[in-house]
Amino acid sequence: MESQFDSAREAAGRSLVIFPGALGDFICFLPALDALARRGAVDVLARSEYADLVSPPIRIASIERREIAQLFVREADLREVEEFLRPYDRVYSWSGGGDAAFKRNFARAAGARGRLFPFRPAALTEHISDYYLGCIGAPAEAPTPEVAVKPEALARARAWLGINGNNR
Repeated sequence: MESQFDSAREAAGRSLVIFPGALGDFICFLPALDALARRGAVDVLARSEYADLVSPPIRIASIERREIAQLFVREADLREVEEFLRPYDRVYSWSGGGDAAFKRNFARAAGARGRLFPFRPAALTEHISDYYLGCIGAPAEAPTPEVAVKPEALARARAWLGINGNNR
């Protein structure tokens, strides 16, 4: 399955983020994602519907990729995964931390570029947003990112409000 960013993977200074969370988790992850984007281009494997929540240099494609599924296979042939990860200078994953096969395969495929974190640590003593920032070495007081509402989404929302009796 080709992702929307396969054709541009060759760019230098690019990070890959593997993030399995639901919408609320992703919202809490936005400050860390924004901090990564300040360092360079970022490709994210997550739920593809989150693409409207970010803007360049962040790009999102579906986490439902063969290369990611292969990381969970006990005796996986990792050549395809290694080829997929090759263009990235850094590979961060909050997926698969509790799976022994994933841990082993991720370490082999990503090598020194890879950083694998628990999705939610067992003893969380800080806000989850601060945890994600700490994982990437960003200060907890990092600027809060803004989600830009696309004009077509705003127009749809206004139309819906108009139909439903609210003209504001």
